[in-house]
Amino acid sequence: MYAKVDVLVPKPRADFVETPFIRELTGRALNYIRIGFPVHLSGPTGVGKTTLAFHLAGQLARPVVLIHGDYEFGTSNLVGGLYGYSRKYLRDNYIRSVLKVEENATQQWMDDRLTVACEHGFT
Repeated sequence: MYAKVDVLVPKPRADFVETPFIRELTGRALNYIRIGFPVHLSGPTGVGKTTLAFHLAGQLARPVVLIHGDYEFGTSNLVGGLYGYSRKYLRDNYIRSVLKVEENATQQWMDDRLTVACEHGFT
């Protein structure tokens, strides 16, 4: 069972500004990816890591799962966890005093973004 995971499929964009440095960096990253090595983009906020990752995925025609984190981000936010409590209300339209409440407390493992991305070979 999966949590809701947004899968993006970037397309190469004509308005992407590709300087000689970016072209060389993109070519090097694509070579590493094509021979099976992972590419880790690092740097300060706002330098274009996400834009470059989307550009690479567009060049490869590969889907992308975007993961954002903060100080409360944990392992279960990446790989998934045990979830399963749900509550359902049903109110009768004819007799307003009739209310049916259904509760379910069975736990099931739900995969999250990283697990889904790895399982399907996403970028």
